[in-house]
Amino acid sequence: MPPQGQASQTAVLRQASIESFSELPRLPDSRSEAMAIERIAGVSNTHLFFDFDASPQRVEASDWRPYAVAHFAAHAIVEPANHVAPEQRSSTDRRVEAFNLFNWEQFGVPNGQLGTSTLGWITAQANSPRILQIAGRFSF
Repeated sequence: MPPQGQASQTAVLRQASIESFSELPRLPDSRSEAMAIERIAGVSNTHLFFDFDASPQRVEASDWRPYAVAHFAAHAIVEPANHVAPEQRSSTDRRVEAFNLFNWEQFGVPNGQLGTSTLGWITAQANSPRILQIAGRFSF
């Protein structure tokens, strides 16, 4: 159960309009989480952006080449047009894949060992024979 007052705030945010995005509350513990990551990775291996420094412009202007991981704490905004109703959350996916469908053989390199009875013979296939895969997934 959420703390008192948080449930009503959540309900208001679910009905938020685009104009009210600037009024979204700060994410709880995101600063301490980022600082914990900095302690683990080391100060020389991290660069933290907080508050007004954490802007899309600042992120785009940064040189990301020295970093292997980027950690962002941000609100996720779902547009109502893209919202999936609970009764529509199940789906079925089907897939058929074929490799070398017509079973065309690609011959390997001829044997080049002198003094053997198979000199110049092609005894290997360079590709795989026909493979068919059928897959299905039911998500709910």
